[in-house]
Amino acid sequence: MDPEIKKLLEDNLAVSRENNNILRKLHLAQKWSTFYRIFYWTIIILSTVGAFIFLKPYISTLTNSLGELGIKI
Repeated sequence: MDPEIKKLLEDNLAVSRENNNILRKLHLAQKWSTFYRIFYWTIIILSTVGAFIFLKPYISTLTNSLGELGIKI
């Protein structure tokens, strides 16, 4: 095989391996990003539901008090 072609093939192989490593890192970063996004929205939704459950007695007391004053909500 011609030495010039052999060198070009070796360079091409080196670039391909480097490309593969970069793509694997990008794929791993994308997986972690998806995990953190799901975790983030789960925390937000659970916090909202928890706050509503915690505040529900106070809200019902407030609405009953306002209902007695003749204010409709």
